[in-house]
Amino acid sequence: MRPRSTTDSRGFQLHVLPALLYVAVIFWLGSIHTSLSIPQDLLARDKVNHFAAFGLLTWLVLRALRFELVASSYGRLIIASIGLSSVIGALLEAWQSLLPYRTAEVNDWVADTLGALLVGLACYLWVWWRARHVATG
Repeated sequence: MRPRSTTDSRGFQLHVLPALLYVAVIFWLGSIHTSLSIPQDLLARDKVNHFAAFGLLTWLVLRALRFELVASSYGRLIIASIGLSSVIGALLEAWQSLLPYRTAEVNDWVADTLGALLVGLACYLWVWWRARHVATG
């Protein structure tokens, strides 16, 4: 294995570090004690927030995986990024179940996974569209 060059270090900072920091922020926000009671109309917004947050996570994880696993096919990287995002969502819910002031919800994890799937699909369609248009000029 070759040692990382300074450009590899810069690439790590631009591609991998954002994904790691974002996961840390998600867990930090998911660990905050809140004494607010959530009105029913905000519950739907909570799921939308989960959907969007884990969609963004999927894109960040995909960027990190593309940097680290250059030889892998884009389709496999997309599947891996969706899977990792879903697992991180499940781990967040498991973590919250251990906190006395938080609750774990399966529906939050479902929203996380659906957001990951949608962004993964969008990434796949983008690559497919670009390949077709580059091939046809």
